[in-house]
Amino acid sequence: MVLVFGLLVATAFVQTSRNADVTSASRASLVDRIEASSARRARQEERVVALRSRVAQLERGTRRLTEEQQTDAVSERRLQALTGFVPVRGEGVRVTVTPAPDADETSQVNDQDLRLLVNGLFAAGAEAVAVNGQRLSATSAIRTSGDAIGVNFVGIAPPYVVEAIGDTRTLPARFVDTSTGQSFASNAEFYGFTYNVDSVDDLRLPAAPASREVLRSARSLTPDETTDDKRGPTS
Repeated sequence: MVLVFGLLVATAFVQTSRNADVTSASRASLVDRIEASSARRARQEERVVALRSRVAQLERGTRRLTEEQQTDAVSERRLQALTGFVPVRGEGVRVTVTPAPDADETSQVNDQDLRLLVNGLFAAGAEAVAVNGQRLSATSAIRTSGDAIGVNFVGIAPPYVVEAIGDTRTLPARFVDTSTGQSFASNAEFYGFTYNVDSVDDLRLPAAPASREVLRSARSLTPDETTDDKRGPTS
């Protein structure tokens, strides 16, 4: 019995030792796994921080590009308005030119008279001008075509209504002070045609015809050509 008891004790000791080794190995493996997982988590957190920084950088870049785009859009819209290729509205003056009832061919209102009127309004500060509904642009022309006056190659008939958007507080007075405005007034007195200047709170002018946007001889300069032009003429 003593022998059997000793055998049982020895067997139990061996089994316990083996279990302890297994437990120790399992614990070490678990510790390794925890450490590896912690290391992966740390790397992932570092990557998250880097990605957040990159996202913030991209958002700043996007905001900057958006602001630049909005600025460019405003500049483009203003240039289009100034050059006549978008409809505009605002306060201004309406000048109605009426030929004399007994006017003959030599005393009729002609294209030169309307050009003086339009140029005088622009010189006085007008931002946009239309003649009988024809918006003037940088490529527009006022010319006599046969017996009629043509604006943008469209014939117009009297009375001639010239609408100009500008500051109503200064535009009429400045027009009178311009040399072209004075020439227009002299022609009106000499040839007997009349004109009325009325201030209007809300004028709406159409865009110039799309055909006026086409450049046939001129072209845009490239950045290199612009740089070359700044160097001045060479001898």
